[in-house]
Amino acid sequence: GAQRQATLFKTRVVDFIETFVKRNARTNYAIKAIMPLVSLAAASSRDEDHMSKKATKVLKTAFSKTDDLIDDLDISLASEALKTLHETAKKVHGVDIASVFNPPTRYLVRNLARAGKHDVIQEEYVALLNDYIKHKQSKVPVQTLEDFIRTVPACAWRLRSRLVECCKPGESSKVFRQVQAMRLLKDLVISASAPNSGVKEEIPDFLSPVAVAFSDVLSSECNSKDSDMSSAQLREVLQHLSAIVRKTHNKDANDIWTAHETLSSLLTRLKEEKKSKPLNQVIDALLKVIGAENASKRSRKRKQRETASVPALPNTEDATDLSSQPKKKKKRARKE
Repeated sequence: GAQRQATLFKTRVVDFIETFVKRNARTNYAIKAIMPLVSLAAASSRDEDHMSKKATKVLKTAFSKTDDLIDDLDISLASEALKTLHETAKKVHGVDIASVFNPPTRYLVRNLARAGKHDVIQEEYVALLNDYIKHKQSKVPVQTLEDFIRTVPACAWRLRSRLVECCKPGESSKVFRQVQAMRLLKDLVISASAPNSGVKEEIPDFLSPVAVAFSDVLSSECNSKDSDMSSAQLREVLQHLSAIVRKTHNKDANDIWTAHETLSSLLTRLKEEKKSKPLNQVIDALLKVIGAENASKRSRKRKQRETASVPALPNTEDATDLSSQPKKKKKRARKE
């Protein structure tokens, strides 16, 4: 009886909070409602299962509108809420991260970005990325980083240099984490390639460091006799590289073609050393794409050279006189 009454009371409170947040999503009061809802959504007892589902639904719906922006944002409150969300996400288990944590996180990031606090966002997510990559026992859910990169690429773009470093051999505490870093890098390039990303024009200059990072990984695999990376993991790395190459095949980036030539030689060598049919299929497909790109680039360069080597035409007036003289002679010859 008492437990049922308590649950009923909590349900009414959640209903009230839902109505309140929806009507005040553009005020700082909405931020204060985030953590109580997250605590309810993360509840694991059977008696609170209904409450957990209801709180999760509120988090998904009340903080999902992209135009819910706070004009007089309390920077300190929003920053602390974002940090607390991430810390809580590390501690809970068996919770749907995408439904419970990602909607309010996106809400906070959008508002902080609008307020021009990109440095606050960058600092928080670099710390999160470093924790995930460097610590073997890290509890950081990779879904948090994935959602950040896919939904707010303009903010995530500031992580690009650190993300490239995380992909290089020896940077990660586990090979699995290194492969995950490459997947995040692929997600970043693809998300940034969207027309409305706000950073699409910056991609060409970033492709060369990306190619170098993957080249370092492939070179390490070619030179290492006892590799920690399994064949399945290496295949996944190549699939991420293939996705990046296909997505950016029309980019005319500085030095990218030289980097592609290095990749081609490493892929060919890798194919000779790794006797794996699934792996070789990915390598062949990747070599075909890179080879087609380089051939297209060489063709454009050849046409440019040919155009530059064509001698300049004589003066238009002189050309007219020269072309008209033979015609006049022919006409006289016919009259005679």
